[in-house]
Amino acid sequence: MARTWWQPWTWRQRRRLNGVRVVVYTRQDCHLCEEAGTFLQREQARLGFQQQWIDVDQNEELRALHGDWVPVVE
Repeated sequence: MARTWWQPWTWRQRRRLNGVRVVVYTRQDCHLCEEAGTFLQREQARLGFQQQWIDVDQNEELRALHGDWVPVVE
């Protein structure tokens, strides 16, 4: 009998995201950024993606682009 594409045990299997990079635009003393960091660390341990954190206050263009709208996760 041929294998079908449907495998019930794959419903709960999580795919590892080793090649995926998540970029987070943040700034110091941002309580929402801290909450996002806690969540992302937990999910990184589970899924295996990479994280890059960028402080928008270190770059004039990023500060103008994001303003007070942080964290931005892409």
